[in-house]
Amino acid sequence: MKRIDLLVIFLLSLCFLCDCGSKDLEPPAVEILSPEDGAILCNVQNISITAIDNKQVASIELFLDGSSVTTVEDSVLNYQWNTRFLPDNSEHQIYACAVDMENNIGYSDTISVKVFNNLDNTEIFIWFYDRMDKFFDPTINDSIDCAYYIEQILSASGYDYDLLEFLPPDLTPYKVGFILLGWERC
Repeated sequence: MKRIDLLVIFLLSLCFLCDCGSKDLEPPAVEILSPEDGAILCNVQNISITAIDNKQVASIELFLDGSSVTTVEDSVLNYQWNTRFLPDNSEHQIYACAVDMENNIGYSDTISVKVFNNLDNTEIFIWFYDRMDKFFDPTINDSIDCAYYIEQILSASGYDYDLLEFLPPDLTPYKVGFILLGWERC
């Protein structure tokens, strides 16, 4: 009798220590720490992702525009993304998934980022803060925005320029910048 009692106690203890009987069904929580959703990126950008699991994370996989670019067997992923050869003003989607030791899969939210590297080496930019800020000009019988006359002068003088709805992340390639806040703010 004592042998059976000891065997039962031993088996119950073993199940308790090994967590027998309870299968892990909880997927890892995955978060993209950087860049932020809606960020404007240039040059080489660090993508940082973390995953947390109730047991243990086995791996994290990073996806750019739906394609897998790297996988690490860790709960933290850092990836240096070279955006230099991507088209200016191109939008890209970033997400990640993590797998735990029981093959449960968790996904991060998908974020969207825009890339701008001034690939055409334009030396002038016009950042127009509010494109909806317009007024009626009777000399041309039309509504125009705040950048209209600057664009006309630059074009007539033979200059190329970038008309942007955001401030460029890297201003070093530019020699001249016009920052327009709109008629209501002037």
